[in-house]
Amino acid sequence: MAAVSGSEFAASLPDRPTAEREERIVSAVLEGLHLPLIWLELPIRVGHDECTFFVLDDAIRIGVPGDSLRINVTARGQQRIADALGASLPTAELVEAAYDQGVKLSPCFQTPDAEMAYTSRMLRHSREVDDKIGGRSGLVAGNAGKHWVLHERLKGLIVSGAQGAANFGWFQAKVRPYAPIQTLGFRHDFAHVDYSQICWLVRKDVVLNGSRTTLEAVLTHPTLHRLASSTRLSFTRLPGVPAPGSGTGSAGGTEEGTQAGTGSGSATSSGATARDDDPKTWPILKLKSKGRAVAAWQRQLLSDGHDLSPWNDDGNFGQMTHNATVSWQRSRGLPATGVVGPETVALLVDAPAPPPSTTLPAIQFVQAANFTPANRTDIKWLVLHTMEAAEASTTAENVARWFAGRSGPAPQASAHYCIDDNSIVQCVKDQDVAWHAKGGNRFGIGLEHAGYARQTAEEWADAFSQRMLALSAALSAELCRRHGIPVTYVDAAGLLSGARGITTHLQVTKAFKESTHTDPGKWFPMERYLELIRAS
Repeated sequence: MAAVSGSEFAASLPDRPTAEREERIVSAVLEGLHLPLIWLELPIRVGHDECTFFVLDDAIRIGVPGDSLRINVTARGQQRIADALGASLPTAELVEAAYDQGVKLSPCFQTPDAEMAYTSRMLRHSREVDDKIGGRSGLVAGNAGKHWVLHERLKGLIVSGAQGAANFGWFQAKVRPYAPIQTLGFRHDFAHVDYSQICWLVRKDVVLNGSRTTLEAVLTHPTLHRLASSTRLSFTRLPGVPAPGSGTGSAGGTEEGTQAGTGSGSATSSGATARDDDPKTWPILKLKSKGRAVAAWQRQLLSDGHDLSPWNDDGNFGQMTHNATVSWQRSRGLPATGVVGPETVALLVDAPAPPPSTTLPAIQFVQAANFTPANRTDIKWLVLHTMEAAEASTTAENVARWFAGRSGPAPQASAHYCIDDNSIVQCVKDQDVAWHAKGGNRFGIGLEHAGYARQTAEEWADAFSQRMLALSAALSAELCRRHGIPVTYVDAAGLLSGARGITTHLQVTKAFKESTHTDPGKWFPMERYLELIRAS
């Protein structure tokens, strides 16, 4: 379906909140008519434990930039959308953290009446939120509306003869501790909707104490649940909403849409054969397919830089695999059906990967004074840094001159590339070892960025940073192709195990404990950066 503006989409909907309207809204999301989903990091520390959650920057919006509509859906509809996107409903505590760490909007109230769930009110509310945002970027979802949330009390909760739902949000601006106008409420069933109930999601993967794990593992843990919920949960989906493909109303939290599976139908790479890796032998693969051929296709997607974590090549064709398939097909000019059929297989067998979509500028070379000459053939990591220097269009050149000893004594440090918003300067050849991250130098390529590790999420989202990150991502895409590096994040544990991918100076410090550097800082938009690399 062709893209539509938010105004056009709103005009196409029934004004009343009917089942037909809900189905059309959910279908529009599943068909990809929403604005690109931007996942931001939401770090939370409790005691000695720290967990980074990945949350949407704003509510899900149907439309195009400059004219989009924040959708209102029931709790049941939001669970369906979450399942399709490989995500989860938030908890009240995550909503509060998003408001605490994000842009402080004031609520957009409307007078409660019999028409508060009408489409016209949905559109009006979305426009009022746009006005409040006023062009600002960053995490704006915390107070963009009220939120359907997960809570242990939902298990067995019946409201008006149906499964109950919980909502929460709308904080009073400039009041601390933050006081929600809508305290945690359990008065609505899962078919309720009104203009204020936006659709905001959290991803199912998290980084806990430096290592990747799942949201479910945190929410259901006897003590770690406190990072995201005041109560330990026994489920991570809204009870009463059938899981995709299950036909049941059981609550669970292990599916990636229909991705995760158990029993004889599932497969992993450990059971793969040479025949499985030959696309010419595959059956047609699509949503709900299972088996070794699916696992082989997933390995192809992973090798081409698509993120399927934490399920990877589990042999179950779920929504995350479907989305990656659509992206793979679209980037190669195929019909983006999400079905691996004859056209996809033919291109997979016969055609090379598409050329990069972003043209890099001419890269200057200014040889650093201090590095180790080598002839490396095994480069495993791109290591991201900040230069701890101002965001300026001459920072890359200035730091490169510093590495070369042209602006004073040369430091006992160097990097392969220095990047600002309009230029890239190479200081050490790829095959040589730069002195940028002790412990990671031997197998790493160091990329230095203008700016500081202390930058906030909003500062990383400013215009300078967006230009710089786009330029850096184009360079990283080329380096990944050149050296066979997958476009995936590698944490400290992954570095120690020899996993290949993209990492940071902080993770090198944690893994090898040979320095104290923590750049590029906790607010560096890693997920967005990886998306930019894949798009390049």
